[in-house]
Amino acid sequence: MIHLDYLQKVYRETYNTARVLSSGIETWENCFTRILYSNKGLTEKDKKIIQEWSIDFFEQRKERDESGKPMQCSKCNSIKYSYIYCKNCMKKKLESQFRNWTSGNRYIDDCIQRRQSEISMSGSIIEWIPFDQFEEIEFLAKGGFSKVYTARWTKGSIDKLDEENECFIRTGTLDVVLKSLNDSEQIGEEFIKEVIKM
Repeated sequence: MIHLDYLQKVYRETYNTARVLSSGIETWENCFTRILYSNKGLTEKDKKIIQEWSIDFFEQRKERDESGKPMQCSKCNSIKYSYIYCKNCMKKKLESQFRNWTSGNRYIDDCIQRRQSEISMSGSIIEWIPFDQFEEIEFLAKGGFSKVYTARWTKGSIDKLDEENECFIRTGTLDVVLKSLNDSEQIGEEFIKEVIKM
C-alpha cells in the first residue's frame, strides 16, 4: 500500500508539472510521458503503471471535452472522441440501471437520474449508494445541521464501463466522509436544487 501511495504521489506531481509546462491536450499528454520516463527513481514497471493511469485520464478528457479524434463507436454507432471511452454507451448503461435502485425519495431519485443522463465521464458520476456498501463507520464531528462520519466504501466509485461485458468497473474500496443531515426525511426539491449548485 505504501508503494502504491508513492506511485500516486509521483503521478500527481508529474501531472501537475506537465500541466504547467505544456499547452493543449496533446502537448500535455506528451509532456507527461516525457517527464515520467525521465524519472530515474522509478522502475520500468512503476512507469508502466503510472502511464496506464495517465492514458486513462487523457482518454476520459478527450471524450469529455470532445477534443480527441472523432470516430464511430462500434457498440452504439455514435461519435466518440476516445479510443477507450464512449459517453453515449456510459449514459445508456446508467439509464438502464434506473429501475434497479431507489433512495426512497423521488426528489433524490429524479436528481440523480437527471445528473446521470447528463454525464460528462466517469469520476463525476453521482449515484445512490446503499448503506450496506459502507464499513468501518466512525463518528467524526457534529455540526448545527448534521453529523459527520468517516467510512470505507467497499465497492468504490464507477471508474469506467467495460463495453464488451456491459458492466461497470469500480475503483474498489475508498475512504469517504458521510454526512447525516438532521431531518433528512424532509428533503425536498429546494434542498436538491442547492445540492445541484454545488
